[in-house]
Amino acid sequence: ARLELFIKVCDGVQHAHQKATIHRDLKPQNILVVEVDGQPAPRIIDFGLARAIEPDGAETALGLVGTPGYMSPEQIRGGDVDTRTDVYALGVVLYQLLTGRLPFDVSQWRHRPPEEILQQMQVQATARPSACYARNTAAAREAADQRNARPRKLELQLAGDLDLIVLKALEQDLTRRYSTPLELATDTRRWLRHEPVEAHPPSTLYQVNRFLRRHRLGAVATLLLALLLPAFAVLQAVELRRIARERDMAAQIAGFMTGMFRVADPSEARGNQVTAREVLDKASTQIDTGLSGNPETQTRMMMVMGQVYENLGLYGRAESLYRQAEAIRERQLGAENPDTLSAKASIGWTLYRLGRNREAEALLREVLAARQRRSGADNADTIAVMDSLSAVLNEEGHGAEAETLARQALAWRQRVLGDGNSETVISMNHLALDLQTEGRWADAEGLDRQQIVLWQRLEGADSPHVLMAKDNLAIILYHEKRYTEAEALDRAVLATKRRVLGPDHPETVRSMNTLTAVLTDEGKLEEAQTLGEQVIAIRTRVLGPEHLLTLSAMNNLAEILTRRGQYPRARQVLVQARATELRVLGPSAPQSTLATYNLACLVLREGQRDEALRLLRDSVDHGLQHWVIEGMAQDPDLKPLQGDARFKDLLAYAASRSSAPGK
Repeated sequence: ARLELFIKVCDGVQHAHQKATIHRDLKPQNILVVEVDGQPAPRIIDFGLARAIEPDGAETALGLVGTPGYMSPEQIRGGDVDTRTDVYALGVVLYQLLTGRLPFDVSQWRHRPPEEILQQMQVQATARPSACYARNTAAAREAADQRNARPRKLELQLAGDLDLIVLKALEQDLTRRYSTPLELATDTRRWLRHEPVEAHPPSTLYQVNRFLRRHRLGAVATLLLALLLPAFAVLQAVELRRIARERDMAAQIAGFMTGMFRVADPSEARGNQVTAREVLDKASTQIDTGLSGNPETQTRMMMVMGQVYENLGLYGRAESLYRQAEAIRERQLGAENPDTLSAKASIGWTLYRLGRNREAEALLREVLAARQRRSGADNADTIAVMDSLSAVLNEEGHGAEAETLARQALAWRQRVLGDGNSETVISMNHLALDLQTEGRWADAEGLDRQQIVLWQRLEGADSPHVLMAKDNLAIILYHEKRYTEAEALDRAVLATKRRVLGPDHPETVRSMNTLTAVLTDEGKLEEAQTLGEQVIAIRTRVLGPEHLLTLSAMNNLAEILTRRGQYPRARQVLVQARATELRVLGPSAPQSTLATYNLACLVLREGQRDEALRLLRDSVDHGLQHWVIEGMAQDPDLKPLQGDARFKDLLAYAASRSSAPGK
């Protein structure tokens, strides 16, 4: 439809040329479209720069006139112009009709002399119209949307003859350009009728191709008739092979599934008591051999079973299956295949759940870079990796970068998926955790309450996501010193988690740990100590003694023992936890700095004032959380230091560190 309208414009300009008039300022603003008998019709206006054609066919220019971007090289040069000058402007209009942009960047032309403009036009060859859609840029997508098509479809439509027609109209050499608007219109009509165009170099193959395009139905019918019998024979052979392959695959999968459920030992009087966990464990050990002949199904099953293990909180088993799937996919498909990258992203997230944050960060950064190269930044898979990386960075104490990534992921998902999508709510959770780490409790509370409502709407009242959001809310209430609300909420969440997830699930133990902290600050120290010791025992057994969560529970227990006056045991637990944190996480990790701060408070209770000041200075130097620094002056554990001039100096130093740019 655009080309049909453009042909009418060419006819109008041709009519003006027959009246011995060159327009010299053809551009979209001078071409109006009106409706005549229900059809669009162009009207060319503003002949203010028009000149009469001299007897020899040329018009003598009296200076640089016209509109930058639409002027031909001879107009810019200030020499003689003829009908081909308007042909060039029509070529620019056609380029703009097809791509939504001009052939050259003319933003600086008004401030440059003609010779520089001509030099730029010679150096920067005009890009083919189809090339404007070759890259999936925002401008290409916007132009394609305005034409009700995808960039790839437009690229294929414009490539070839239509590219050549536009470039011939835009030739800088007058002798190679269309001589008249009629020639340009005629070639455009030929393209619409699938006829050979003058802009294309002649060849037999090209002529045949155009003939087949014009007589598509007849050519296809003839070709089908010629190929029907041999194609039928080939298809039959392929179908028989496919059936045999699918039969073998089905038998292999059936054998694997049967083996999954053959877990009860007949020699044991177990009746029908076979658990889903036993079935899963059996399958995970047999999947290497059971589906070895079908790597696609094998890796898919590995990823599914890895996800099940992850949901059960068995992160070590999940990592093993994810790594097997990743190795097979990389071998079969390549390192940057989307399926391979998905497996790597799952490994990175599992490493985070295992507390191996440095490994998780390195792997997720690698996957994010690959996703950005393959799919661009505005892509769901890229955003998913960005969201996971934000959680890892937050755990490592890189709060600013973590919050930036979390906000980017949340904004994209809200815009593309909407607030009610589960992925959007997950991003909301990660941002809330970032805000918690920064001590912005009110902002985090608002997001957590919003999450609870959304998760309940999506998954029901007892879903793991609802329980996790409520647990986060209990933590915030605790930090806001709303202990009664925090305790009531956490006891209810803990009871539900024990019923829904089981007593040893990491999320269940997380609620136990939160409740331990609440009870501690409420002064219910005996119950808090019992619960804290249970948390350490379960986490040591399930996650390992060096996991971040195990170490966090040890710090909490040391605090309880300190408050109960059991200083020697408190010091033993805290020194052990801090030594592991310094070795595994490094001295600048939030957990390490907080452990150093807690140890300072403990040694101060034991009367070691100099050692306490040294440890406090060390924790501040390594980036103690600003919300801890802000409470140092009022911390009752540090009351013995309040009259000490060295402590006042330390408070001033800590305040300057906390408010420093880029902290």
